[in-house]
Amino acid sequence: MFSLLDSYRDVFRAAVISTLWLNSLALLFGLPLALTLFALRTSRIATIRFAAAAVNELLKGLPALVVMFWLFLCLPLVSSWRVSAGTAAIIALALNYAVGAAEILRSAWQAVEPDLRNGLGLQGIPRFAGLAFFEAPLLITSAAPGLLAQLATTIKLSAIAAFIGYEEVFHATQGLIQQTYRPVELYTALAFFYVALVLAISGCEAAFRRFRAVPVAPDR
Repeated sequence: MFSLLDSYRDVFRAAVISTLWLNSLALLFGLPLALTLFALRTSRIATIRFAAAAVNELLKGLPALVVMFWLFLCLPLVSSWRVSAGTAAIIALALNYAVGAAEILRSAWQAVEPDLRNGLGLQGIPRFAGLAFFEAPLLITSAAPGLLAQLATTIKLSAIAAFIGYEEVFHATQGLIQQTYRPVELYTALAFFYVALVLAISGCEAAFRRFRAVPVAPDR
């Protein structure tokens, strides 16, 4: 297997970079969208909350592969818009990540917000200061493990971009299998690649959980 991988190392290197780039852009665009959905779903205005919930449920019901196919294949048929396979994959993965991340943020917020806000009010801390220095940091630390887990899910899901012709690692593996007729070695190498990425993220998640669990010594 290693000799085979060494023979096609340039192909794999380009595919790995393309895969990492795809997931990085999905996270770059998905996280701000998740924060926007979270802000809208926790708005004090009922109409905004209901509209955001409707949009969230609609996006949740759309499989990422369907979104990719529609953007890449169907959109040019009904409009003058043309998007590349990479753009379609980024949009689909970003939407998928945003929906899951928004739910994680909202769950974390519901767990910490009521008691925290009451405590800050009793201490006489201004609303903006409480939001910036207490509520937002606590929300981030509470939601970070879930957001990392959602990223791991997105990385595994990114393999479906191969079905619209995006040159990522799964697409490259399929192409090499057609050339070499050695699926066992190549699919095994592909599995190791995804396992390594997911384990790295899981390690970060576990480290973050341990960091949160470290007690702070009281002042004497």
